[in-house]
Amino acid sequence: LSLRNRLDETTILNALEDPAPEVRAQAVKLCRARLGNESILRKIINLTDDENAFVRIQVAYALGETTDPRAADALYRIAEEHSDDPLMRSAILSSSGSHQNELANHFGSHLLDPKYNDFLKGLIQTAFGANDVHTANVILNALLTQTGEYEIKHHIAAYRDYKNAQ
Repeated sequence: LSLRNRLDETTILNALEDPAPEVRAQAVKLCRARLGNESILRKIINLTDDENAFVRIQVAYALGETTDPRAADALYRIAEEHSDDPLMRSAILSSSGSHQNELANHFGSHLLDPKYNDFLKGLIQTAFGANDVHTANVILNALLTQTGEYEIKHHIAAYRDYKNAQ
């Protein structure tokens, strides 16, 4: 039905609220092309707090399909709670494209928290991979400002890893 554009908005919105997490996750997948619809986007953003990890992963992937600034806030909320999960981190980073600068700004207060080292390293790598030097500089400059010294080896390593992979 989705391929023929026969799923109406009511059916999609109901599926996003279904008690079965498999249904919610599939509904999120089917909504990726419809994130321009305000009702659908709002429901997807509300699922950032879903109790099921698979639903949250699908939400993270879906949020990369929109440039709406609320998507960056939602990705940040997911990352703040679940960035230690490698699958979740991968989903968030793959969707960070148009939201990288906002994510970097959101994480300003967490830059020195070891819990976010792997996520921030991935964000810097993603930024450099997308030739978004501005975002990488935002993170690195904030680190330099907060530490007052050049003690950011784990973040500089992200750039080195990126360059070595080239």
